[in-house]
Amino acid sequence: MRTVEELRRRKNSRQVIHLNVLLIGPRGIGKHSFLENLVKNSEQSKIIEELDNEGSENESSNTTSKHYSVNIHNDVSSPIAMDVTLCNIMDRLNNSSSPRKLREYIESQLNSYLMDEFKVSRENGYNDTLDRRLHVCLLFIDGSANGLHEVEIEILKEIYSLINVIVVVGKADRFTVGDMESLKSRVREDILEHNISTFDFGNDFMDDIFEESEHTLIKDHQPFSIILSKRETPNQNISNGEDKHSDVKSMGNNISNLEILKGLILGSHLQELKYSTNNFIYEKFRTRKLLERQYEKELLSASSDDRNNITSEEGEVSPISLPSDPKSILDVFSQKNIGVGKELEEKNKIIEAYQRKIGDLEKILECSNGPSPVTRNALCDIEHFV
Repeated sequence: MRTVEELRRRKNSRQVIHLNVLLIGPRGIGKHSFLENLVKNSEQSKIIEELDNEGSENESSNTTSKHYSVNIHNDVSSPIAMDVTLCNIMDRLNNSSSPRKLREYIESQLNSYLMDEFKVSRENGYNDTLDRRLHVCLLFIDGSANGLHEVEIEILKEIYSLINVIVVVGKADRFTVGDMESLKSRVREDILEHNISTFDFGNDFMDDIFEESEHTLIKDHQPFSIILSKRETPNQNISNGEDKHSDVKSMGNNISNLEILKGLILGSHLQELKYSTNNFIYEKFRTRKLLERQYEKELLSASSDDRNNITSEEGEVSPISLPSDPKSILDVFSQKNIGVGKELEEKNKIIEAYQRKIGDLEKILECSNGPSPVTRNALCDIEHFV
């Protein structure tokens, strides 16, 4: 008879784990090869390209995105269903709008989940497959700037508070061991200099997760460097609904961290990525959106004269723009120079005027021999009104 632990393990091994991934970086850096490497060791694993309206080049966004469904099966752990968005950046001379467009895309996935929470009855069959919140973003860099490019820094500034970010150096075989260590150090300095937060591996050590590894902190290996070798074979291109991928091999040496990166994302830290998204990133986003809604309701309830001060020349209400930090939003509510603040200030002035009148009447009563019943009643009426 099987033990309880074995029965639990067998049951959990049949439960599918859903993971939403965003891969961004310049064209040809190895994003697609990375996907193919994830499924190369299992015949049951496959990549399916999803053809939809978003899976094409968008002139206004300065990016090219494609969507893939990646199913990973093995005999050791639970099957993983990955929804992958692959986005090329830095494909044009002017990439200034790319950071904003990426932030808007990530926010749209969070907002879609939030809107569904507002419903009294969620959609039929609601489960993880309808949860499009992105759990992790792999930012592939080429290292040609001996650090981060300006557009990469701007992208990280825009998205780091909305998604778990892991920086990856693609095609690391272009660097020697010394050059790679120098590049990683420079990238860490750029991230620290611009107050950017990447996914926190805490005090987890390499040898606690991977056998025969050095006793070093995982975070000290960031950004992770990977080397992939892609061997094309005739008529083996990925098409819609088919699993036809080329043979992709990982080049194992002391520069490439490919196996470590795969082990972290698909193994040891998979649940931590999902937990961080649901309990920290999404909760902060939800708080900010709810405060924005409350702020908009307060504006709508203000008098028309006050609202005229914040309307555009066409007479339409200007878009609401609040800080991303919930604490900063609370400071906005305390301002008295718009809407509700002015109305409360006027009411406070009226109350203060009545309080001064009450004080004057009390002084008059103190100087007299005693107030008459009529005076007492008048004073009580004023206090009750105030």
